[in-house]
Amino acid sequence: MDNGARLAIGAVGVLAFAAAVADRLDPLRGGLAEGMGQDEFDPRALAKGTVVQLQHTRDPRVASRIARDHLAEHPDYYEALEIMQRRLEREAS
Repeated sequence: MDNGARLAIGAVGVLAFAAAVADRLDPLRGGLAEGMGQDEFDPRALAKGTVVQLQHTRDPRVASRIARDHLAEHPDYYEALEIMQRRLEREAS
């Protein structure tokens, strides 16, 4: 086998490894909401959660994914978060 063939085989291996790593790091995979469709969440709660999560990412898909994970854990997550924030603001005044 010549050096060109070895380089090509090595490059394919590196690309396969990089694809596997990227797949594992994909922020749209995994989490508590894995396998759940958007229709399984209250649309108002999901919209509110997505807006909240856009404070942490510029990608609306990632923000929605994080919001779905929180809502899968606790359907009233963003309602409770808002109540807690108001209470903390009152206490700080």
